[in-house]
Amino acid sequence: MLRPWLLPAITILLSPVAVSAQIVITEIAAFEKTDHEWVEIYNASGAAVDLNDWKFWENTTNHGLAAQQGDLTIAPGEYAIIAQKADIFLPDRAGFAGTVIDSSWGTL
Repeated sequence: MLRPWLLPAITILLSPVAVSAQIVITEIAAFEKTDHEWVEIYNASGAAVDLNDWKFWENTTNHGLAAQQGDLTIAPGEYAIIAQKADIFLPDRAGFAGTVIDSSWGTL
């Protein structure tokens, strides 16, 4: 038998928790040729997000982020590309005018 006083506690524990994601991975191009891999991110928040201190971790290696085109502040509603090698990504997609960030990793 469920005790009436227990119902509010269960309701609170099972209620969905609101989480405000700021940067969302929207696409992963893991099947490109070596050195041509990239990840698309999106700022879903209502405020700019500064990626200056962000890192990609691969096993025990810490990969920093460096702006190649644009800067490391992603505006609300803005998409950006984090490329394995930005200097290869840009010629591959010559018409891309958005932010491109370089971060060398082993492989996706």
